[in-house]
Amino acid sequence: MQVVAFTVVHPYNIIGMMDIAISALLYTLCCITSKGIEAPTALHIINNTTEIWMTGFGFGAISSKMTFASAAVFLVFKTLFFLFIVFADKKLHWFDEVQYDDVERWNASHA
Repeated sequence: MQVVAFTVVHPYNIIGMMDIAISALLYTLCCITSKGIEAPTALHIINNTTEIWMTGFGFGAISSKMTFASAAVFLVFKTLFFLFIVFADKKLHWFDEVQYDDVERWNASHA
C-alpha cells in the first residue's frame, strides 16, 4: 500500500513510475533492515539533493519524463546504498537493538 501511495504522488512517465515503485521497495527494505526510518529518509534526501545539484551544475533538467538510462543510474546508486545498509547491519551491527541493561549502565555512568 505504501509503495503504491509513494508512486502515485510522483507525476512521472511510465519509466519514472517504475523507478519510483522500485525505489519505494528499496526504501521499504532499507527501513526493515535498519529497523527505523532514518536510513531510508537519508537515502531519499540524498536522492533529491543530488538531482537538484546535478541540475544546478548543468547536467540536465528536472523533468517528469524520465529516461531508462537515468532511471537505471539512480537505481544503481540506491541499490548500492541499500547494500551498504545491509552490510552495516550484518557486519558493523549498527542497528542492533540496545539492551535495557546497556541503557541503564550508560545512564549511570553519565549521571
